[in-house]
Amino acid sequence: INFADPQRKEDLRSLEVADSPLNEFSNMLEEYHSMLNTGSSIALYRGETLFCTRLSRSLETLFTTNEPVVVDGPRITWATLVLAAGPAYDGSAKLVIGDSHVDLPEIDYQLIRSGRPWRFLSPWPGSDDCQNELGAIEKTREELSNIEQKLRR
Repeated sequence: INFADPQRKEDLRSLEVADSPLNEFSNMLEEYHSMLNTGSSIALYRGETLFCTRLSRSLETLFTTNEPVVVDGPRITWATLVLAAGPAYDGSAKLVIGDSHVDLPEIDYQLIRSGRPWRFLSPWPGSDDCQNELGAIEKTREELSNIEQKLRR
């Protein structure tokens, strides 16, 4: 589950909407489906306060920019880059992470190579965030079950 790179601007709504039109409900289901297909955190997008989000924001303050400089591909967060680089990065200042090509300034490159940012995030995600994710998944499952029961009536 990707806790590091939120792409959506707005939260997912609860599936327990009493009298939503079918097309609106279908759009909501598609949003959930998209989140699951991309491996994104349901808890994060249902508005849960996750510890990893605070860690990710704090991590940004260590670097010269709020986000890594992506020269080609989708934007990524520092947390995504640090987690991909690992505790003992030994590569160049030009990284490829997924579809993103990143060019690190020398000072940020040296910080990544030091392993300190990775130790700041480790363990990732924390057990509390995992519990919140499981809770959000269970709540979503219950909502879907309730909807299924309503449709069968």
